[in-house]
Amino acid sequence: MFHGLSLPWFGRSCTTLLVFLAISCSQFQRADPLVGTWTLNLQRSKFSPGPAPKNITVTYEQTTNGLHVVSIVELPDGSNNRSEYTAGYDGKDYPITGVSAVETVSMRQIDALTTERVDKKAGQRVQSYMRQVYADGKTMVVTQKGTDDTGSPIENVMTFDKKA
Repeated sequence: MFHGLSLPWFGRSCTTLLVFLAISCSQFQRADPLVGTWTLNLQRSKFSPGPAPKNITVTYEQTTNGLHVVSIVELPDGSNNRSEYTAGYDGKDYPITGVSAVETVSMRQIDALTTERVDKKAGQRVQSYMRQVYADGKTMVVTQKGTDDTGSPIENVMTFDKKA
């Protein structure tokens, strides 16, 4: 009874409204801005010491096990290198394939648009990638620091454009 009136539909209507609101709110959760396919913008990137690759395409896909990442690098000689891993933003080490200088990666979320990936070999840090997505979601800058396969220092600043 509500103000002396019997409203049998009131309970069902409230339940329906609450379910609708719960579903609507879950759809507005912020998606990971990395998700999608990104291609290297060579003109806006800097490779030190170089040489620069011909192209890099990175695909990020959200899975139940974390972020699944596939990177395809076209090297200066025209050959391709493919690396792949799945990792959560929990700082734990996860295996990576396709990179001889690296055995595991770990990731952490800095803020809504910034993440860090740390690469390790034999438990030792060898490289890091700071990934920052612009607020418009169309550009990403990745700063890579560390050492290469030979132990030589590298510091690359790569700009990526998101494919539509």
